[in-house]
Parts: sequence; structure tokens; C-alpha cells
Amino acid sequence: ISRAIIAALLLAFFAAGAAHAAPVTAKLTKVKGDVKARASASAEWKAAKDGDTVSEGAQIKTGPASEAFAGWGNGNVLKIGALATITLSDLSSSGAASKSKVDLTQGKVFAKAGKLGKGSSFQIKTPTAVAGVRGTGFECSENTVSVVEGSVTVEAGGVEVQLGEGMMTEIAEAGDPPGESAPIPAEALADLKEDLQDSVEVSAELGLSEETSSLQGEEEEEEEAAAEEEAAEDEGSAGD
Repeated sequence: ISRAIIAALLLAFFAAGAAHAAPVTAKLTKVKGDVKARASASAEWKAAKDGDTVSEGAQIKTGPASEAFAGWGNGNVLKIGALATITLSDLSSSGAASKSKVDLTQGKVFAKAGKLGKGSSFQIKTPTAVAGVRGTGFECSENTVSVVEGSVTVEAGGVEVQLGEGMMTEIAEAGDPPGESAPIPAEALADLKEDLQDSVEVSAELGLSEETSSLQGEEEEEEEAAAEEEAAEDEGSAGD
């Protein structure tokens, strides 16, 4: 094999590897109170402020009466509540596919996932469960998952359940399965809807490229496909 061919193959290999896992950067905003961030588990904690950027491997923690929002990708927004600690364990993209995984050590986070393309995923891992998004708008604590919009798959103790809008489940301890799903109390649901609205506003403020939920996106795509099919049928009838 000639050196030129070997060089071309190596170039293609490295280019493919780069395309396979392009890093994604998240931007912090609406930082309130005592919020700290660090680039990795071994780095030094530093006070966070609006406009700071974090990437895969970064950690964020909040103190009492403190919170912050992080936004990235196609409209993904994470609200980090008080006394919370998170790790952005996976923030990457490859073409239209993106991967987001957040490890929640303690506290609560509210997540609004943007439109998820084919091969994309958005997960939050807590000490007791893993919540995977089909839709958007949900809250995770160390022991609960609550869905305000869309649907979320919750896996815990080897058992997987699907939560729809307005529903929640509790996982008593690590290794236990999700408890029976139940409606979110009205007052808590109202608070979650406010969090969702705040997240939509943050997405627009940061200029993220996609602000619709994955379910909304799927519905729009289905409507467009149906319209195109109907138009094709009309053209066929006119031709006859």
C-alpha cells in the first residue's frame, strides 16, 4: 500500500473519530446565591457567574437558597436547585445525534430536553434511578421523578416504568424498583410548570437552536408527512 493511501486512511479515521464525539459546551445563566463549578472532579471549585461555560466532566454545586440554569445543544436546559450537586458526565454530539447525561448526587434538578433526533439521548442518573427522556419537562430528586410535559422512562432496581404528563414515582432506596406512579400534587405541579416556563425562556435567552419538545417535534413531523402524503394523493387524482 502506498504512503498516500495510508495517509488518506489515517486522515479519514481521525476525521471520523472527531465527528463521532464532538464536545458540547453548556452555558450558565440566572446564577443566584452560592453556586460553584469546576472542570472535573480533580479541579478546584470556583464561584460561578452568568455566562460561564462548562463541558463534559464538569461539576456544579449549589448552596442554600441558591440555583442556576445551564443550557446547551438543541434547547436543552437544566435548572439546578438549592443544595444540589451534579456532574455533566456526557455532553457530546455526532451529526444530528446528541448525548446528554447528568449525574445527580444530591438535591433536585429540573430538565427541559430539546428536540431529540434519531440516535439521541438525554438521561439523568440519581442515586436510586435513571430517568431517560422521550419528551421534555421533568424533575429529579434523589428519590423521585416527576413529569410535567412529555414522558420519561424510569429504570430502578432492574424494573422500567413509563411516566406520562402529570405523574410521579418514588424510589425508596438504591436497588428498589420505582413505586406505583401517582398524580403530582396540584401545588407541586404548578411549581413545575413555572420551572418549565423559566426553562423555555432561558433557552430563548441563550439562543439555543431548538425550543420545541421532542413530542412536539414528533407531532410536527407526523403532520408534515401526512400533509405531504395528502398532497401527493391530490396530485395523483388530478392527473387521472
